[in-house]
Amino acid sequence: MRRWVVLIVSISLLCVTVTVAEERKQEERQTQQPLAQQAQEEQELKVEKQHYIYNAAGRRDPFLSIIVAQRDAEKKKQADKRLLPPMEKFDLSQFTLIAIVWNIKEVYAVVKLPDGKFYNLKEGMNVGVNDGVIISITPDTVIVREKTVDFRGKVTPKDRTLKLR
Repeated sequence: MRRWVVLIVSISLLCVTVTVAEERKQEERQTQQPLAQQAQEEQELKVEKQHYIYNAAGRRDPFLSIIVAQRDAEKKKQADKRLLPPMEKFDLSQFTLIAIVWNIKEVYAVVKLPDGKFYNLKEGMNVGVNDGVIISITPDTVIVREKTVDFRGKVTPKDRTLKLR
């Protein structure tokens, strides 16, 4: 009988230890599962936080014909050219310096443009197609600083002179 009691007690202890071990494993699974779910939710949140904004400025519309887009660009360029003053429509090589006139306060240069008209220029005025600015007017020259683009695409200033003949 003693053997039976020892056997039953040992079997019951074995069952208790097995159930305790299974409960611990199940608790570990439950704690690991929320951690995995949290990690997955954080990744989903990270993906949701990323936003892409498309900026179409300076790009052509892919649904329009290239020919139509070029035609529109040419029309816009011509419209912009019409709005410019006459001194900014021509290149400096087309200017003819006629005279330099000065009074007590200011110095003026008189130029003839290819359209046959005469214009008065003074320091600080914009002239030429390359965004030129008149830097100085001396008794026999007009010095203009233009923006030029070199082969690398770098914008550099270049001084050009108009000489009185």
